[in-house]
Amino acid sequence: MKFQLNGVIYVAETTSKNKSSRNVDSDFTRSGKKDPRMAALFAIIAIFITGLPALVYLYVGNSRKAFIYCVGPTILSVVMVIGATVIGLMTFGLGLVLLVPVILIILALNIAIVVDIYELAKGEKGILPNF
Repeated sequence: MKFQLNGVIYVAETTSKNKSSRNVDSDFTRSGKKDPRMAALFAIIAIFITGLPALVYLYVGNSRKAFIYCVGPTILSVVMVIGATVIGLMTFGLGLVLLVPVILIILALNIAIVVDIYELAKGEKGILPNF
């Protein structure tokens, strides 16, 4: 079944006999591909403006992945930074060295999200798992 909404043509893929499904992100795919370079550029800009490159999953058309990769890493980052800061204060500043790997982990996750968005915009399978 095809339908058009705001100038975008959607194709409904049904897998069951009653033609109903609960996974909206996998049921509806955009027939027009997004520019992968623009998607990656938007993700890099989003890192510097909001710190959440996963918001660009909305541009690619994957709202579930946008929600998961915005909320999950944000909570993880807050917990890691607070933990490293508390340990640093308890050790009179020596433990603040723990913030370096925390920042590198957050940076690596952001880079993985940018690469995943680029791959999805090309129409290929992304490197990060779908939930």
